[in-house]
Amino acid sequence: MISQKRIKELSKLRGRVRGDVIITDFKYIRDRQGKQAMDKLNQELKKVNKDLDYYKIKNTVWLPVSWKVLLLENAKKTFKWKDKDFFDLGHSASSNSFITRTLLRYFVSVNKTFKESAKYWQKYWQVGELDPYYLDVKKKYLILRLKKFKLHPDLCPYMKGHFLAFAEMILRNDNINIEETKCNFRGDSFHEFKIQW
Repeated sequence: MISQKRIKELSKLRGRVRGDVIITDFKYIRDRQGKQAMDKLNQELKKVNKDLDYYKIKNTVWLPVSWKVLLLENAKKTFKWKDKDFFDLGHSASSNSFITRTLLRYFVSVNKTFKESAKYWQKYWQVGELDPYYLDVKKKYLILRLKKFKLHPDLCPYMKGHFLAFAEMILRNDNINIEETKCNFRGDSFHEFKIQW
């Protein structure tokens, strides 16, 4: 379990996420670790905050972003997760997400989706700014920048997996590479992701 000191530090994080973001994490943990492990983690998190309960969270409500980080830190400690595990968690988020499945039917082209990606971000996160920085369809790559989003280093591989899964769905292509070319936790002023297909 995370220390009380750490819980206080996390409670200072500003911003909110949709309940769907938390629910997809729990679903992944259930599918990967089993329902018993998920329920045990849920009970541990409820000790920190009785409202942080998988069975009571609604998809569309706004929740403190600290809950997302608290869940990640507890999963890391409980299941000994590494970057690859957080990448897989982020990659699975799109397919498990109620909101993503609902929004996907409105995305008809790479250009339109790229331009609308900042609006898509705001439907999930009230922290950080997604900047669709550059798209070159002929050379088959794009660059996304995530600004004002220095929350936790485990969110870097998570976002890398999440953006890759979203690109796979939009491009209908499994042969896509993603690289985090800049990172707040490596001294840069924002996160930057380059996606090539």
